[in-house]
Amino acid sequence: MKLDALNFINLILIITSISVIFSYIKYSYKKTIYKIHSSLVYKKLSYALNYSRKLSPIDFFVFEKYEIWRYSFLF
Repeated sequence: MKLDALNFINLILIITSISVIFSYIKYSYKKTIYKIHSSLVYKKLSYALNYSRKLSPIDFFVFEKYEIWRYSFLF
């Protein structure tokens, strides 16, 4: 009878440790993806802002009026 209880406790510990490992992997994956995504968004936004700073006032007005800034990172 003791062997069955010990095997059951051992099985619970193994399942718990495996679930902890998978949850840590999932958390670190989400954190890494968020960092990569935020850095890419920051780079695109800074590129769009730098492009608008280089324009003359008339070109900047057209840039804002026709919302070209949405596509400026493609240039």
